Amino acid sequence: MSPDGCMILAHAFHGALHLWHCDSNQGEWRPSVVISGHFNAVQDLSWDPEGEFIITVGSDQTTRLFTPWTRKGCSE
Repeated sequence: MSPDGCMILAHAFHGALHLWHCDSNQGEWRPSVVISGHFNAVQDLSWDPEGEFIITVGSDQTTRLFTPWTRKGCSE
């Protein structure tokens, strides 16, 4: 979960991460973007303290830094 509680990541097979945003008006999680780049499973990830970036480490022996989204009107 992002530091502000507004986004979560779900891991899929073969290294894809699915970013979800909380719709504060309806209280539901909505899919946003699919983050890819790893060719195998993601072993670990961490959000930066401001929630702007995610760093991931994969079993494909790569480390990746992502910032593929915009934050619009996010409220907890």
